[in-house]
Amino acid sequence: MFAAGAPIKFEPLADPGTSRFGDLYGGGNLGDFINNAVSIVIILATMIAVFRLMYAGFLYMTSFSEQTKTKAKKDITNVFLGLLLLLGIVIFLEQINPDLTVFNLGLTLPTPPPTQTQ
Repeated sequence: MFAAGAPIKFEPLADPGTSRFGDLYGGGNLGDFINNAVSIVIILATMIAVFRLMYAGFLYMTSFSEQTKTKAKKDITNVFLGLLLLLGIVIFLEQINPDLTVFNLGLTLPTPPPTQTQ
């Protein structure tokens, strides 16, 4: 199935040059794609946590019932714990070995066939 020593080709579903997600593919190999995808997921998780924190703060400030305030406090606590967990994981992996957060699988994008002009 795979020849020994032959590089394995990574073929994305969209053309990196014309896709809006072309920057996500990075240097054209699967490792760069995974690194960029993980970075985007961390950024999105942080943004969601901030918006959830704002919403919980809004609920806390505008609610009149004690039950809603208790739920808002619990949400605020959970958001901070989630952010600390996310930050802790990134710092922990960077301190142990920074190469743990870098995926380099040696898979490269295939080169497109040359276009013929007449």
